[in-house]
Formats: sequence, C-alpha cells, structure tokens
Amino acid sequence: MYEIKQNKVMEDCSMTIDAWELKSNFFKEKIKTSRLKAFQLMESETGDFDKDGVKVYSCEYDQAGNMVREAEYGPDGELDWICSYAYDAAGRLSEETIYTDGNVVEGRTVHGYNAESQLAEVSEFGDGSEAEYKTSYIYEGGRLAEEVRTDDAGEKSGCCKHKYDGAGKRLETVEYDVDGNPVTRIAYKYDAAGNLTEESIFACEDKTEELDSAIIYVYDDQKRLIERRIKNDEMVFDKVDYKYDAKNNIVEENFFERDDVDDEGYASRVVYEYDGSDNIIRETEYEMKDGSLKPMVYSRHIYEYHA
Repeated sequence: MYEIKQNKVMEDCSMTIDAWELKSNFFKEKIKTSRLKAFQLMESETGDFDKDGVKVYSCEYDQAGNMVREAEYGPDGELDWICSYAYDAAGRLSEETIYTDGNVVEGRTVHGYNAESQLAEVSEFGDGSEAEYKTSYIYEGGRLAEEVRTDDAGEKSGCCKHKYDGAGKRLETVEYDVDGNPVTRIAYKYDAAGNLTEESIFACEDKTEELDSAIIYVYDDQKRLIERRIKNDEMVFDKVDYKYDAKNNIVEENFFERDDVDDEGYASRVVYEYDGSDNIIRETEYEMKDGSLKPMVYSRHIYEYHA
C-alpha cells in the first residue's frame, strides 16, 4: 500500500494520474476513515503462503484520526522501518520522519503553509540537520503558479511554472533548469466533463522541442478512470485498466508493460476484496504467464482494522 520512495527532481510538476497515485489516494482515504490497524504482506512464488515469508505493516492514529506512525516488520519479526507524522494546531501535516535500524533517522521532511493554508514550502533534510533542498510554492489567484527548488546552499537549482485556462484547469507545465532554459513541457487536454484525458510530454533543447510520450486517460459514463496508457510514436509501453464494483470500489487492476516493440511485455493483475463496510480486507497480486488466462499468485495482503 505504501512505500518509502525518493522524491523526483520536481515531483509536483506533473498532474499525471498514475496507477500508484490512483490506488494510493483511493485507499488512503479509506484507511483514514476505517482506521487501518495493520496488514500482512505474504510473498510466494508458488502460491503456498504458509511456507513463505510474511511482512507486517502497522499504523497508529491520533484522536483526530490522523495517522501518526507507520511501521513495517520483516518475516523475521525485525523492524524494517518506521515513519512518524506530526501535525500543527490546524491539523495540517507538518513533519515526516523515516527511521531505519531502530532510531536511525533516514530522512525528514518539513512542511510549511501560508496564511491561506496552502502548502508554501517543503524542506528535505535527509539524515542530517541541514536541509538538502527546499521547494517553495508560489500562488496566483489561488492557483499554484510556480515551484522553485533551492539546494543546500540556498541557490536556485530549477523551477516549474504552470498555466491555466479561465476555468482553472491546468493547460501547461514547463520545467526549467538552473539557467532558466526549458527542459520539459507538458500540455494537458480535457473532455467536456473536465476530466484530464491526455498529457503530452515534450523534451526541450536548444529552443526546440520533441514529443517524448503521451499519457491517455479513459473514463466510463460515471467519470471513473477505467484505463491509463502511456505511448510514444512506436507503441503503447505501459497500460493499466481498472474495474469497479457497484459501490465504486476498485476491485481489479490489470497492468501491462514492455520496453520495446519486440518485447512481448509483462502482464500482472491485482484483485481487491472488501467487507460489508467497504473496508479492503484482501489484496492479491497475480503474474500472467505465457499469455495464459490462469495467473500465478505471488503476493497477498491481509488487512486488519481498529475497532
């Protein structure tokens, strides 16, 4: 469900709805509402989970329902990592700290807000007491207009600028290097209902640009995302489709990816099960073998909730 991951150079520049983001946002809200206590990750190459390793993930909440601690334990019962969360008086996330090997700080992120409660600054400290870099967020008319990155010396290392239409939909994002030269441009398209339908990503160099790839989004008549695919001029190299139940819970994700046109690709599937209160209780991953419709199970999550 969650993972420790490094921040991309300018991670907020794109609006991309990727598979992780959709699932993460969907289940984060469910977890906060239902107060997930723990889940077990069982991994197996044979489907015989009783004989293979079990990882346990647990989380704790404050009285306001905010998650204050995440932890993961390996199959041997040893603690792999802890992530703690702190909040300000307004209930806004103010600090995240990741620990490994007991109390060793692996990284710390501090969030600051402006008078309108908009995110104004994010500082990444790594494992030291000095910020390794900061990202400042600048708003115009209530919309995020620019993100400015500074390094550990306080020098500007890059930025992203955003443009919007009259309805507030983002039309364009341009990433610039330290010298102010455009590096990447992303153009956005929407359907009549306002859903994001396409992102065209251009690589910029020497005042010219070339289309690198495009991300296509497809929705059903209930405005639910049912397909996302990434393509270039030659092929679709990454695709995921989603299926929902009558209560709009995600019940299945089908993934496909390949590296080049000669690659047969890799397919996998994730299936979700819920209880009567719409809490996710089981997540099972499958790998599709040799084009067979019969998948091979290789991992499973079991969820437990606070009373």
